[in-house]
Amino acid sequence: NQDVPFERIVEVLQPVRDLSRQAIFQVMFGLYSPDHQLQMTGLELEGREGRTHSAKIDLNLELTETANEVSGHIEYLTGLWDEETMLRFSSHLLNVLRDVAVDSTRRLSGVDMLGEQQRYQLLTSFNATRAGYPTGYLLHHLFERNAQENPQRLALVFRQQSYTYGELNRRANRLANHLIHSGIGPDDRVALLLERTPAMLVALLGVLKAGAAYVPLDTGYPEERVEYMLRHCQPKLLLGGEDDVAPYGSTGIPCLVLDDEGHSPLVSGVSDCDPEPVLVGLTPENLAYIIYTSGSTGRPKGVMLPHGAVINFLYAMRDRLGFTANDGMLAVTTPSFDIAVLELYLPLITGGRIVLTSRKEMRDGAALARLVAHRDVTFMQATPSTWRMMLEAGWQGSPQLTALCGGEALDRALCNRLVCATRRFWNMYGPTETTVWSTCQRIEDVDTPISIGTPVAETTVRILNGQGLLQPVGVAGELYIGGAGLARGYLWQPELTAERFIPDRYSEEPGMRLYRTGDLARWRRDGTIEYLGRNDHQVKLRGFRIELGEIEACLQAHPAVRECIVMVREDRTGEKRLVAYIVANADLGTSPVAVLRAHASQTLPEFMVPTAIVTLPAFPLTPNGKVDRNAMPEPDLTSLATREYAAPKGHVEMALAEIWQQLLGVSRVGRTDHFFELGGHSLLALRLIEGINATLGVEFALRDLFANPVLSQMAKQLTAQDKKDVATSDRPNLVHLRRGRSPVKLVCIHPGGGGGIGEAYAPLIGALSKEMDVTGISAVDLDTLTRPEASVPEIAANYLHQLSDIIQTPWILVGWSAGGLIAYEMTRLAMKNGCIPLGTLLIDSYPHTRDTMPDEREVRVEFYEFLQRIGWLTPQTGGGNNDALSSTESALFEAILGRMQSSGEERVNITRNELEYIYQVFSTLQEAYYKYQIPDYDGNIDLFIARDSDTDPGEFWANRVRAGLTITPVNGTHYSMLFQENVTPIALRIQQLCVNYDALTQFDESF
Repeated sequence: NQDVPFERIVEVLQPVRDLSRQAIFQVMFGLYSPDHQLQMTGLELEGREGRTHSAKIDLNLELTETANEVSGHIEYLTGLWDEETMLRFSSHLLNVLRDVAVDSTRRLSGVDMLGEQQRYQLLTSFNATRAGYPTGYLLHHLFERNAQENPQRLALVFRQQSYTYGELNRRANRLANHLIHSGIGPDDRVALLLERTPAMLVALLGVLKAGAAYVPLDTGYPEERVEYMLRHCQPKLLLGGEDDVAPYGSTGIPCLVLDDEGHSPLVSGVSDCDPEPVLVGLTPENLAYIIYTSGSTGRPKGVMLPHGAVINFLYAMRDRLGFTANDGMLAVTTPSFDIAVLELYLPLITGGRIVLTSRKEMRDGAALARLVAHRDVTFMQATPSTWRMMLEAGWQGSPQLTALCGGEALDRALCNRLVCATRRFWNMYGPTETTVWSTCQRIEDVDTPISIGTPVAETTVRILNGQGLLQPVGVAGELYIGGAGLARGYLWQPELTAERFIPDRYSEEPGMRLYRTGDLARWRRDGTIEYLGRNDHQVKLRGFRIELGEIEACLQAHPAVRECIVMVREDRTGEKRLVAYIVANADLGTSPVAVLRAHASQTLPEFMVPTAIVTLPAFPLTPNGKVDRNAMPEPDLTSLATREYAAPKGHVEMALAEIWQQLLGVSRVGRTDHFFELGGHSLLALRLIEGINATLGVEFALRDLFANPVLSQMAKQLTAQDKKDVATSDRPNLVHLRRGRSPVKLVCIHPGGGGGIGEAYAPLIGALSKEMDVTGISAVDLDTLTRPEASVPEIAANYLHQLSDIIQTPWILVGWSAGGLIAYEMTRLAMKNGCIPLGTLLIDSYPHTRDTMPDEREVRVEFYEFLQRIGWLTPQTGGGNNDALSSTESALFEAILGRMQSSGEERVNITRNELEYIYQVFSTLQEAYYKYQIPDYDGNIDLFIARDSDTDPGEFWANRVRAGLTITPVNGTHYSMLFQENVTPIALRIQQLCVNYDALTQFDESF
């Protein structure tokens, strides 16, 4: 309005100012219609437009109406727009005006803004994908041709096994002929429930050769989900391993059991020299497979793919990617996920080879990296999550590898890492309903913009608005896909098929269809497509397409849930997770999250079970009464299935808790918490295992995690594994505290009580390099209940014997408190045997100065205090118990066990016999320490003394150590000097000894 200057509006409204944008609005349209002619005597006047060279706002369209025409101009910010975009914008505006002028009654939503040139570009130029591939073939025909022409060529590698094309073809023929003789024929369905072994590939090919369609099911799915799929697809046969098919006998479906190599007693009578099965009437329109995807109704839906669609896809990938008979493909995907089609069949139709991973390997980033490096793998396809898993496992890249990435949106950081780490890198896109990948783009360098590329051969792409009109370049719309790759539809769901597969109104060929993907995208001017996300409640998470409605329906089936909404949210670590919000209509008890997760796990696969479940009194609403998803609260610890908090105990539990916190993005982890209830899932599980193995130097496996998901259980398993790995019948006292690759080994001797070695040295070990290999010696062995020797020299000799392998390498010896006495004696004996350590560190170790042995009551008092120091008895559960201490050993044990049980905490799980044994070890060691007459030593010793201790052992050791005694004060008391904040001087000395050894080694090697 010319009467109110813009500056005055800003002055009155006083909006929040932001240098990145104009105040109040950023786009303006102005229409000027002069209603009078300016006149001056003797002059003819005409208004002329004034030009400026700077834009005041982002975009400004001004039109001026005169008697003869309407003219105008566009003023734009060049930092946001370029001239080509503005020319296209003005062209769209003119097309709209022309269309409206022809029919002013037309709805604006139906107005077409495209000109003929732009329409030709979208329909023809951007979709020039004709390839002229040969027709009439079936999927297995292309494999059979290679088997006939090159029967000795390598087709499949699995672990230490290998199979030629001829061998694989004969096994598939044997199975196919049996299936045909059993009545299996075209378009029949055969369900597969097999582990990742050669039998899986034999079964796939055998079913195809029999003319049937295979239905791949995952052995990791819940039984209820598998049973639903079986009942829904109504297969004539179920093929699988004996243990895998056993739970489904009640379905009434006939079963054929295969071993890992694809053999079965039922087909042993069929000659594997039989000719190829010949089927009359089988065409490319017959089904090759049916794959189940998540369904919005609460049940998965079966997508039916014909042979012709699969063959077209494989031809397109062969040509676009350049896969040849010399290439090897690493197969890492379960067949129930459609991208496995590329991994399993592209090598077989080209004469290449498949390197098949086991289920364990496909979840292990380090194992995948090893296979790529050592199995001559030149192609690998995976989701972004799997690529991240490999990179996090230390994979540095492979210069021979062509990497394909799809199944989830690709971020710039991962893209750049893979571009630099591989020979070629491709970003792939496509839904199951259009046969795996429908578009792809090779990203050649870190500056290449990320897109999902261009359509593959014989594929068309339309980007349409809500009225089904073509969207111009640069304008977002819904992505539709057509062409040779379309599925037949959904099994037994004609209404859903008609809804998602619609006629292609833009095709000149009759009968052509488009699949409505539900994805938002836009064309770029170069003909590539930019992916913008979803326009419905379907999401991609860790490569899996998930209908949030299916999860919502599952949770709402619980009688206590009235309303449910499921969303994908990022946690503090940036990890995307499923979060369920519920309004309950009944009490879910004290653990609603655990109750609902357990309910969901009965029906849904692991990747669809929500990580967090938030209970609300009511859902937040928008002003118009709709659920406001943006107002849903962020999940906190109460949204996870946390248990009653109990602080972690011991160095293993504390280390695990720290790893869990960083990985799961939670502020606190207790010893009773459950990894999966706190938000863990299969991919995080792999990262957890890598973190545990790297931090603790162990070999923790995925099966160990699933068997021990509670933190205290996991720590117990790790401790038992360490002891089992290092302790044998002749080495019962050794415990691995950390495995490392350092050439120098560190050995830590138990403190005075004989146990608690992990807890005692945990802060010191944490301050050392993660490569440092650390072995502990514990006098307590609850497996064998072996008592130590009666004297320090005998104990030292025994420990050296058990360390015979380690002391032949460079080693450092550490002993704290009375453990330093044993370390000192071990050093003396080692010098005599020629295997002296690089250094011996005594940490506040001193001899007993009493003239007499302590009596039995004094030993019981010391034992009681010892249990408090190692955390088995807290001051609250400890305290005085003079009667028990003054009475008998039996009374002492009863008092200790009673106080442990009455504390109300699950602190220590120990039996009466084990407690008695620990006491015997303690008392034996105390007697040995008191009797030890400390001799002189002709070597060097490092002594660390506590600043806040009343006892100074420095003078005593100076009289015993003749060659050299180095004394270093450490902050703290006798006990707190090994706390994390005080151990630095000790850790630095160990590091210095290692550095000195490395320098000496390099010096020796130079001569």
